[in-house]
Amino acid sequence: MRASFAKAVLAEAAAVASVAAVAAVAAVFAIVGAAPVAAIASEPSGQTIRFVGEARDLKTGEFLYTEAHEQRFENGRWVQGLITYRTPAGESIGEKSLDFRNDPFVPEMRMRLPGMSYEEAISRVDGSGAVVYAQRGSERKEGRISRSPEAPLAADSGFHALIQTKMPALAKGDEVALRFGVVGRRDQYRFKISKVGETSLGGKALIILSAAPDSFLRVFADPLKLVYERDSGRLVVYKGPSNIPNPATGKVPSIRMDYPTPEMPLKALLERF
Repeated sequence: MRASFAKAVLAEAAAVASVAAVAAVAAVFAIVGAAPVAAIASEPSGQTIRFVGEARDLKTGEFLYTEAHEQRFENGRWVQGLITYRTPAGESIGEKSLDFRNDPFVPEMRMRLPGMSYEEAISRVDGSGAVVYAQRGSERKEGRISRSPEAPLAADSGFHALIQTKMPALAKGDEVALRFGVVGRRDQYRFKISKVGETSLGGKALIILSAAPDSFLRVFADPLKLVYERDSGRLVVYKGPSNIPNPATGKVPSIRMDYPTPEMPLKALLERF
């Protein structure tokens, strides 16, 4: 009886950990996918840039949705953004607003998915952390994600900004540690980012990164795969869990998100990565 009970408890703990791992890793994508732009330092003051990413099911290749980005820079720094999610037919799924003026790695943000009756936000950022909430239907849960002296805190699209800042160290082979705030779970998780390869495409040097939970959650979640332009810091390809459920099934799929350019067309990205 005791052995059976112990197994049941362990199974339940594993299930909870698995959910937390998927949520944490999927939330990283909310960060990464929100900012695949050229290096922040190279953007002129007052510039707004726009681009589109395409999400496909990692196993089947099914085209799932697009994300249209609009990003505002001031004095070379990314300060605001808007992401609009749409189905392949162009129907709206939702949108996310971002404001980095208080913190380059922890933006005030709000994501709304009306068709799923879901909303989450970082409503305030200060020196000690961030105030967050997640609401599904009429149920709203609030919390606070605190900073730690162990490693820098990043949340939502601030993950990408942090990677850009650390790109020289990553390119040399250094490992980068951070604590990642997951808004939907009102919690934070340790992650480590490291270089796992290098290549080139379209005349651009590319660096391949792995981002993995730095805790027992790594047992339940595979690392993310990220392909960046080494010199500009532009995100080229992401592979991992989506932060948007499949509009057709409501389930969270593993995806690949591609950000093609004329030098790196979609066909080339799909064939190479």
